[in-house]
Amino acid sequence: MITIQLSVTTNAGGVGSASDILDAGKAYLLHAVEWIDGTLVDGVDAVLSCSARPLGMADKVLLTLTDANIDKTYYPRELEHSNVGVALTTYALMLVDGTLSLAVTAGGNAMTGGCVCYLIEL
Repeated sequence: MITIQLSVTTNAGGVGSASDILDAGKAYLLHAVEWIDGTLVDGVDAVLSCSARPLGMADKVLLTLTDANIDKTYYPRELEHSNVGVALTTYALMLVDGTLSLAVTAGGNAMTGGCVCYLIEL
């Protein structure tokens, strides 16, 4: 398992972002995301996504947090589908490749926080 830490410092508008480019040609499964509230003000919102994916694949939202006011560990999963595209009732780990990005809004002026992503290398 590898860990990727994304640390954000917000601007005067309470907005900030951080990203990390994953090793080219490698894919990972997202096991967990540890949210670190840090000094961010209460009411902070955050979106963890995967972008700049190989072969022009669409960006993927991995986790959306609203009012993320305390440190917490999340285990995001995505709904599985049958071989004919029908949604099942089970969930699987998310495939992650490309660039991991964390965007924060409503975080307060010059505040810091972020997350640690726990990835399983395929």
